Amino acid sequence: MKKISYIFLLLSVIYISCSKPIVGGEDPADPSDPGIVITFDDGVLEYTVTNTTSNEISVKKLNDSCPSGDLIIPETVEYNDETYTVTGIDAEGFYLCFELTRVVIPDTVTTLGESAFGECTSITNINIPTGATNLSEGLFASCRSLQSITIPTNITSIDKAVFYDCSSLDNVTIPSSVANENMGTAVFGLCASLTNVTFPDSFTTIPDETFYNCNSLKQYAIPSNIKTIGERAFYECGVLEEISASEGLEDIQENAFGSCINLKSIALPNSVVNIRTRAFQDCNVLENLTLSNKLQSIGEEAFYNCFDLNSIRIPNTVAIIGKGAFKACIGLENVEIQNGIQSLPEELFAGDEKIKSIIVPESVVSIGNSAFYGCEELKTVALTNSITTIGNSVFGACAQLENLTLPSGLTTISNSLFYNCHSLQNVTIPTSVNTIEANAFAGCYALSAIDIPNGVTEISQTTFWNCNSLTKVIIPESVTTLKYRCFYQANVLTDVTIPSSVTSIEDEAFGLCGSLKNMTVQIASPLTIDENVFENVTLSNSILKVPSSSVSTYQNTNVWKDFGTITSL
Repeated sequence: MKKISYIFLLLSVIYISCSKPIVGGEDPADPSDPGIVITFDDGVLEYTVTNTTSNEISVKKLNDSCPSGDLIIPETVEYNDETYTVTGIDAEGFYLCFELTRVVIPDTVTTLGESAFGECTSITNINIPTGATNLSEGLFASCRSLQSITIPTNITSIDKAVFYDCSSLDNVTIPSSVANENMGTAVFGLCASLTNVTFPDSFTTIPDETFYNCNSLKQYAIPSNIKTIGERAFYECGVLEEISASEGLEDIQENAFGSCINLKSIALPNSVVNIRTRAFQDCNVLENLTLSNKLQSIGEEAFYNCFDLNSIRIPNTVAIIGKGAFKACIGLENVEIQNGIQSLPEELFAGDEKIKSIIVPESVVSIGNSAFYGCEELKTVALTNSITTIGNSVFGACAQLENLTLPSGLTTISNSLFYNCHSLQNVTIPTSVNTIEANAFAGCYALSAIDIPNGVTEISQTTFWNCNSLTKVIIPESVTTLKYRCFYQANVLTDVTIPSSVTSIEDEAFGLCGSLKNMTVQIASPLTIDENVFENVTLSNSILKVPSSSVSTYQNTNVWKDFGTITSL
């Protein structure tokens, strides 16, 4: 009997220490013990004691069972002959309560937990208590039926995405009690009905992603106190047509207006100093743009894919332009680059099909890779002798370019510099050039003559591939190597002179040069070459001229002996 009583007593102790108190029951826990969490409910809401000294509690839905219709959260709750004050709403306290329509929060509440009312999609009315100072992250996110909200002056901070995806919210005023640095990102992102937000006069920055994908925002006037437009602030505002800004705006940050596909015009004040990376990327119908006379930098791809942009003037104050700043602006016709910038970056105007002429200012010393690649209507280019470096493919696929004089201090004609410039007829190469890289003139169908300066040491791979108008080539005495396919498919090439300095002729160097008639080789001892050097060339129809003392040697050397006539120089 004693043994049975002992077991019963032990089970009772275990039950008491593990069970939660409920309304009307005994509270077995010592409220002064900080390790004890006291919760209780009223059949609809669950409460947690957060301060045992002042009897404060927080509230949330009971057992994930959401209330519906109107919810009036009480100021106080009686429990075990004690009065508790509701001072907090738990994080995700009423998250996904789809049938809530109206919520009254008592002013005793000072803490609103993260996503407390997130995705309560039917709420049309809710108040912000005067006891709270912070709106926490995602507090009202996806409350898609909420049309208006009053933010009281007791609020001093607004965290990230508080009203994100509140698709019925129309017009909001941020009180002056909120400091700029205390407003988070994407606060109004995806608010599809939003037409205006009024910021305090103390704000100098529109925070990142503030208006992300707000697709009722058609016009917006940037307040005069704003100096910085944050990253992606208006990103993907698909119906935004017009932006105006007052003097004072200085910095437009990354993707600020990216993918605003209906933005037609923006009046930038003369105070703008920086336009950052992709600031206006994919603003496909942007037509009118005047850059500030105080502008110092234009970021990478800042205006990429601005199809309707017609003209641009880069002021002399600009010191830095990022890669592809005006790339794929297929409607851009008129470009003025004022004296000041020292480097034109990679892909600056790549794919801008309608540009017809470019004047590069004296200040420029280098042009980056593919800067004008694919400018199909570019016909004239004026380069100055201050330029020392021109990158790969700078004029590649400029199909209408006819003539060009290269700068006098240039030392390298870079890889694919004139690749597929089908109309290029004349290029003046300065004597300073000592390197011509692969594909430099490949696909230049109209190039009929080329003067290779003495100092170049090799004719690189496919340098003159498919130069279908090139008839005569004199290789200078400085050249030692003719690389793979260097004159491949130059199918009207009739006369070639190879100097004695050449020590190597690589495979298919003159392959498919079907019109070859006269080859002068000044090398005394025949080079050993593969028969594919003259692939698909009928050598029996060609004349080979060599040093008089070497005629018989050439007549008995593989490949060379296949020439129809071998005579002395």
